[in-house]
Amino acid sequence: MNKMYVHNLWRQEDSKVKAYADVTIGNAITLRGIKLVAGENGDFVAMPTRKYEKDGEDKYADIFYPKSEEVRTALLETFQRAYESEDKYAYLNGDLNPEFNATVSTVKNSSTSIRAWATLNIGDEFVIRNIAINETSKGFMVNFPTAKYEKDGETKFNELVAPEKAEWTDSDGKACSKDYGKLIRGLIVNAYKPTLSQQIDNADKAKGDSADMQKDISEQDIQK
Repeated sequence: MNKMYVHNLWRQEDSKVKAYADVTIGNAITLRGIKLVAGENGDFVAMPTRKYEKDGEDKYADIFYPKSEEVRTALLETFQRAYESEDKYAYLNGDLNPEFNATVSTVKNSSTSIRAWATLNIGDEFVIRNIAINETSKGFMVNFPTAKYEKDGETKFNELVAPEKAEWTDSDGKACSKDYGKLIRGLIVNAYKPTLSQQIDNADKAKGDSADMQKDISEQDIQK
């Protein structure tokens, strides 16, 4: 399992939501706005959600979440230790360099610059959804999910997912570094490009089929 570091903990009084905190996975990516909640059967962790409408009803879906009960339990226990600590942080030891993979779902007939939505897997531990791929004049841009809030009469946005620039020393004493923001964004765009190429191929094929159809009709008309 990758190292899990719970930090930036903010306690709440007289609320079922006992605290909010950020969680950094490995040394690679930080997930923000995770809650420690007091439930009827004990504490549990709750993830930030996205509101959407389906069949006329408001529904909610986690923006990111643990992939297994084992990971969820490890996160809960680490969160609880941070909550009980005067320093307001705790960590679970593990690997420092998670593996990532991405899948992409294209958006058809979008009225915005969003061309696709990506899902990012952090090893066997977390899934992050609602990552937007936007097309700009400078190329494709990857935007991570945000939370909207009001402050001083202004609407502001807080990134819920933040890749890190990591530096560490390996077992041989060699200094290492990695820009996970660049790595993850490149991975997501590269996952989208084959989909984009397939769209172009399909469009070209449709044009070709249409041209052949028109040609056949014209030849039939000539024979008549």
